[in-house]
Amino acid sequence: MSIHLFPLFIPAMFIVVWLEWRHDKAHGHEHYKFESSVMNICCGLIERVMDVYIYIGLFLWFEFLQSNVGLLTISPASPLAWVALIFLMDFLIYWFHRGGHTINLLWGAHVTHHQCEEFNFTVAFRNSIFPHMFRGIILSVAAIIGFGGEMIILALTINGIWQFAIHTTKIDKMGFLEGIIATPSAHRVHHACNDLYLDRHFGGMLMIWDRIFGTYQAEIEAPVYGLKNPIRTNNPLHAYTHVWQDMIRASWRVGRFKDLLKIWFGTPVEFYSQYQVKKDKPTSTPTAKPNKQLLLYIIGQIVILTALLILTLMFEEFVSPAFRVQTTLLLVVSAISVCLLMSPCKWSFRLELLRLVVMIAVAGGYVAVVGLGVVWMLVGGLIWFLWVMRK
Repeated sequence: MSIHLFPLFIPAMFIVVWLEWRHDKAHGHEHYKFESSVMNICCGLIERVMDVYIYIGLFLWFEFLQSNVGLLTISPASPLAWVALIFLMDFLIYWFHRGGHTINLLWGAHVTHHQCEEFNFTVAFRNSIFPHMFRGIILSVAAIIGFGGEMIILALTINGIWQFAIHTTKIDKMGFLEGIIATPSAHRVHHACNDLYLDRHFGGMLMIWDRIFGTYQAEIEAPVYGLKNPIRTNNPLHAYTHVWQDMIRASWRVGRFKDLLKIWFGTPVEFYSQYQVKKDKPTSTPTAKPNKQLLLYIIGQIVILTALLILTLMFEEFVSPAFRVQTTLLLVVSAISVCLLMSPCKWSFRLELLRLVVMIAVAGGYVAVVGLGVVWMLVGGLIWFLWVMRK
């Protein structure tokens, strides 16, 4: 058993977020909004803790394919193999990402990443768990060629770190590198909903695929971020599924199989222009802004949940599977509950109260693992929450 050090990248990323936020404040910019930043971070917490299970599944799947149908057995000791894998992975990611914008079923999985109407480093955290499941299908090509599961997962991780780095407005165009590698300018275009910029830039680390396949567009006008059909919700579950909800509602109203195919496998643009989708009112539309005490409480809970996530990932080999599953469920429910607190109502407060009580009960049952200090910290959180809600 060993301690995993890779999760220490998470606090490093938060330092980068803090520096960007400080730069925004110092220069009077408005690239950060509290509610959307909290949603971005909480979606990231959910994705990261669930990725433990998804990536294990992908690793085993890739290993199975390489062992049973792999054309080659490629050694990770070869530098050329890594270069070839990086190019191959980016090529496969280009086509999967392009499908995520042009096939409605896949857009429903990817849309969460494009909902934010600001552009900053926290937007990189805002992902659903569903794209990773679909992505494993096309990345199987690498395993069939002969790359092992460990190589593929590491290359995917490198690609993800690169994409975190390009979610910023603080870096201008990068000269001759534009159109060759994925830059912040290129990714600003990708996240924009301007007509000029729609469905552009699908490469993860490289722009050469966009050049070759006709999806490249230089940044020449100010990007407008977000969706053509925007949603404003503080409910991660609604953020993850709203496009699929629209497709299901539309499917009930059509009778022909041809229409069903167009709904699920046509383009999002065609879907929203051809089918009159009755938009439900978001389940947690913000009403009144949280007061200062509640804002501080939400920030405090995010810090605690992030610390718990890091410890969970670092020491996952030292605890039982049952404890890992319980910790995962508590992190997921906690992230959802914290988001819902930004739309104050009685049931969101009751959910948070229930969450705190359950966490204390579960931690109390694992005192030998978590320690009395953690239990008392949770009790303190409960007292803090009751004080915040005293009015």
